[in-house]
Amino acid sequence: MTKHNFRLQPVLNYKESIVELRQMELGAAQASLQAGKTLLENLQVEAHQVAQLITVQQAPGELDLVVLGMCRTYLEDLLSRIARQELVVIELAAVVERCLEALVSAKQEQETLEKLKARAKELFDQTMLQIESRIIDESATSGFNRRSEERLNDRK
Repeated sequence: MTKHNFRLQPVLNYKESIVELRQMELGAAQASLQAGKTLLENLQVEAHQVAQLITVQQAPGELDLVVLGMCRTYLEDLLSRIARQELVVIELAAVVERCLEALVSAKQEQETLEKLKARAKELFDQTMLQIESRIIDESATSGFNRRSEERLNDRK
């Protein structure tokens, strides 16, 4: 039986490579998002620790205004960095979402081509079965006709 060659196989191969690329891009974006969230959490923990230190420095007793001022300045800097990092995390989440949408779209295109390939294979198999059936029918008819002629020739 003849082998089926899908005419759009190069396109399907290309779509499969695009899906793999989109998966890698999504993985990288998710890793970046996770790293951004981890940094944000670390900054928040550090800001909490500095706020506690300020509270301790303000306790009754000796008040060191220089240390207190440095702590407040550092806390303000941390809060500013936290605000910037929150924006970075939001942007990274948007990048992950865009990568996910691109992956879904690429998978849909690949699945469409795979369905076309399956349908083309199905049609090819049906055609080959019809051809095979026709050949068998012609062979049987030819054999019957040959035997009929031989019988007629034997009677004469």
